[in-house]
Amino acid sequence: MSDHLPPEGGWPAPAPPPPPAGWAAPPPAPSGWGAPSPPPAGWGPPPPPPAGWGPPAPPPAGWGAPPAPGWGAAPPPGYGPWTPPVQPGVVPLRPLGLGELFDGAVQTMRQNPRVMFGVSAVLMGVAMVLSTGVLLVGVFGFDLRDPTADAALGRDAVAALLSNGVLAWGVPEVLTGLATMLLTGILILAVSDAVLGRRPSVGEVVQRVRPRIWALLGLGLLTLAIGILLVAVLITPAIALLLTSHEVLGGIAVLVAALALLAVGALLWVRLAFAAPAMLLERLSVRQALVRSWRLTTGSWWRVFGVLFLTQLIAAVAAGLLGVPLAVVGGFDGGALGNESAGFVVAEGIGNVGTVLASTVTAPFTAAVTALLYIDLRIRREGLDVALARAAEPVAPPR
Repeated sequence: MSDHLPPEGGWPAPAPPPPPAGWAAPPPAPSGWGAPSPPPAGWGPPPPPPAGWGPPAPPPAGWGAPPAPGWGAAPPPGYGPWTPPVQPGVVPLRPLGLGELFDGAVQTMRQNPRVMFGVSAVLMGVAMVLSTGVLLVGVFGFDLRDPTADAALGRDAVAALLSNGVLAWGVPEVLTGLATMLLTGILILAVSDAVLGRRPSVGEVVQRVRPRIWALLGLGLLTLAIGILLVAVLITPAIALLLTSHEVLGGIAVLVAALALLAVGALLWVRLAFAAPAMLLERLSVRQALVRSWRLTTGSWWRVFGVLFLTQLIAAVAAGLLGVPLAVVGGFDGGALGNESAGFVVAEGIGNVGTVLASTVTAPFTAAVTALLYIDLRIRREGLDVALARAAEPVAPPR
């Protein structure tokens, strides 16, 4: 065991292995590779680097510094000057997205509430007063009554149902449709001015739409007649089958008529949606306006349908929130009177008040979206933004 003990002082460091042949000693360093020679006299900072290899050149004007006067007139090769879209009014003059359409409609209502809300309240109020007057004459002049009071649905009850349906629903719908057509025409002119950054007064807008009032009414009556004719054509076979006791075939015919009415009605609704804007802003006749609206929506039906459907859905929700409380109050008051005719008139009258209130809020929104969507279609198809930008430029005073 003692032979293997380390000597005093610990384990000696191992001897380095002998170098291989040729590695006995490193070759002498060539001249200049030993200790660094002292720098020559005057050695100071390093010499300036060649051109283009030094510190980065200062950024051009406009990159973190205030733009130099006239910057943008001579852009780098391959790049044209970029300018933001012109926006003299409520929307930029370029193709619009859904949010910009809705925002432009809201901005128009906020900037010119006298035209957008005041005219709407007056026209819809007149329509509801007329419809209520017709309802009063029908109920008290011709002794029309509520059909729900009859236990059996006999001939008299059917006659009362049809009469009350015409007076309580048909007449208000016709009058509301005509008032809406006039209102749409007035509001379209206000929206077209808001796009150019202008805010016309009520008198100015009415003065501009006055020569086209009869054309607007004719357009409203024609579109209403088209709708009635479409319903009559589709539903007549179903009614004929039901009256001849063919219940199964009649039920199938009703289902087919309803589906066809939805499809054809949606098609015509979108295709003819821009007849009023085209008539007023392009000064077209009724027939020309219908043809113009049909052509504008060619190739864009689904997009236009989506925007209009969402607009109507928002308007319907807002109208329900405003009109349902008054309809409930009207139902209670009508029942408390104890008289069927008086209760019927009171309920319908209060319901009409709710309709006026709802239309005052929703009609400007739907008309503004329709007008902006019409402008958007013309920008996409015809480059209308260039003409609108020129029209928005301030007119230089004569020298």
